Amino acid sequence: MLMKTNFKIEENYAVQLNGIHIDLHNNFEFKSITENDNQIQIEFIKSNGNWVRVNELEYLNFICKNISYRYIDSGNNDEFPEDGNTLSSITFFPSSTREINDGIIDKNKPSEKDDLIFLFENGKIIRINCEKVELTTENLLDYTTLKITKEELHKIEKVELSSEIERILNENKMFKPNLHNKPNKKETNYYKVDLKVSQIEQIIEMFGDLEVGHLGTDYETTNTASHYATMLDKWNELPLYK
Repeated sequence: MLMKTNFKIEENYAVQLNGIHIDLHNNFEFKSITENDNQIQIEFIKSNGNWVRVNELEYLNFICKNISYRYIDSGNNDEFPEDGNTLSSITFFPSSTREINDGIIDKNKPSEKDDLIFLFENGKIIRINCEKVELTTENLLDYTTLKITKEELHKIEKVELSSEIERILNENKMFKPNLHNKPNKKETNYYKVDLKVSQIEQIIEMFGDLEVGHLGTDYETTNTASHYATMLDKWNELPLYK
């Protein structure tokens, strides 16, 4: 079975999500592992270190679905307990070599029958095989979605909310590594959406009205209605709104 993931591993200490470089080793600390209904969630939170960017993500959650294999070793916390919260490496590794739990392979996506391994500074190991690993975090949206949202809000004179989107575009861009294939292209940028739920609801209502208002005479979809439906879906799918 080929494990599905929505992220890539970068140099075995970081992951990439939607083009955003996330440094697990330096900028995040392990918080918890939760098991429920054949699903495991591994949560990390932003480190308090003064080297961490102000605009870094607050938390990460690796959701491992339909578990077929799990191995967890707590490691040794006797000398430096904090090392149990510091990731040393993350790797995809062949399930055929489960006698090896401290090896790493430089690959960004899993191969057929690979496990996912989290290794920590104290020797802690979390090794999992499952159908899918989904990395979730706080609300993020791409440049194009936010730009269209701002324009549509301006059209209906939602000046204050349009200004909030402009603030997000100016202040909340997520870090994108220089090695990104389009490092200088705005359309590949993602931004942290720190709006109130009530503000997100206003935007969802706007795009819902726009979709309905652009249906055909027999309520069939049109290209314009489909466009607004896509915008509606993106706002509806924000993890901290659902």
